[in-house]
Amino acid sequence: MAELCKNYATQSMYEAGKSSSRVPKIKPRNNNGGIIIRFQYQGKQYTLSPGGRHDDKLAIANAERVASQIKTDILAGYFDYTLEKYQPRVKQADNVVSINQQIVFNLKDLWEQYKVAKQARLAETTKKSIWRDVDRMLGKLMANDLLPENACLLVGRLLGFYSASTLERLLIEIEACSNWAFENHLTHTHIWRRLRKQLPERPKSERSKKAYSRKEVDYIIQAFGGDWYCNLNSAFKDSYYADFIEFLYLTGCRPEDAIALTWDCVKDNVIVFDKAYSKGILKSTKNNKARLFPITPQIRQLLDRRAIYVSTLLNKLVFPSQKGNRINLKDFTQRYTKRIIENLVSEGKVKQYLPTYNLRNTSITHYLRQGVDIATVAALMETSEEMINQHYWSPDEDIINNNVQLPEI
Repeated sequence: MAELCKNYATQSMYEAGKSSSRVPKIKPRNNNGGIIIRFQYQGKQYTLSPGGRHDDKLAIANAERVASQIKTDILAGYFDYTLEKYQPRVKQADNVVSINQQIVFNLKDLWEQYKVAKQARLAETTKKSIWRDVDRMLGKLMANDLLPENACLLVGRLLGFYSASTLERLLIEIEACSNWAFENHLTHTHIWRRLRKQLPERPKSERSKKAYSRKEVDYIIQAFGGDWYCNLNSAFKDSYYADFIEFLYLTGCRPEDAIALTWDCVKDNVIVFDKAYSKGILKSTKNNKARLFPITPQIRQLLDRRAIYVSTLLNKLVFPSQKGNRINLKDFTQRYTKRIIENLVSEGKVKQYLPTYNLRNTSITHYLRQGVDIATVAALMETSEEMINQHYWSPDEDIINNNVQLPEI
């Protein structure tokens, strides 16, 4: 290696002794708003970004200094062929995770550096689920798909693997990564900033606002409790979860809050929802604060009944799975809610299948129709009146379909 460096130096000094015309033309250039130094020397192309934007006078002055340094080193025979000597040096605070400051043109490389930089600031659920899904998404792509010049083709490639709705969720993370990379001078432009705009337009869905009628709720609870559609030979009966389904309806709580509920949070007159279990992680509630829900006679009767079947030690779950663990909501919805309600739909007892979460819509809608004012419902459900109107309050389809006559006013 020493001999090789000596040869390089000797060769450079030889070149320096010749006409200065042999020194390449080196100066900063505009690269989509950023700054780039590109030149050819001894038959090889070199590219370097000194950082900053082309419209920033200080950044341009620094880039010209770097270009001048390269010229001087070539003339003196000290040119660094790796360009490491001319890379920007950024001093970081002691508490900042160190990352590779070299220019990165590959989306996967950028994503890995983004995760390192953000790992201490994001929730465990994001890292465990969303990041994992993005990792899988990038793993489906070819190396050329990850290059900046093919960014305009990226969404088209990914739509071959994902639906538009699923892809939109993943691209939010990629766009955040792109913005971070630009702000830290790892890319010259916001290359992957607006990928979601390339997604096909989707029709607006009212699915999230839909709710069951009171009669449909009765059928659903009865179907669970009576094992209407349960295999007689199954060791896991549907009836085990009847209380869980009814509790979701009576309280309107988010399913992840009910899954995490322990007996120490069941007081004399109220239930304290102070934690949630989502995607394999126990965490605080969605809004990071506890909420109280009054125990009505119906809820008290349910809790007393529940206490007969499960341990009521303070730290024990009120609604454990049949194996004694926390319920996996996705698995529960597929194995129980979907199967049971689709059977009810086929028999004409329920109009349509709705996910487990829609029991929250149903509860909020029914309390409002029973005359509880929206401000009170919003406070009890730990949400806002605006969110209720946008996402939870389901219109009365019987009235909309002219099946019920409006009263005179």
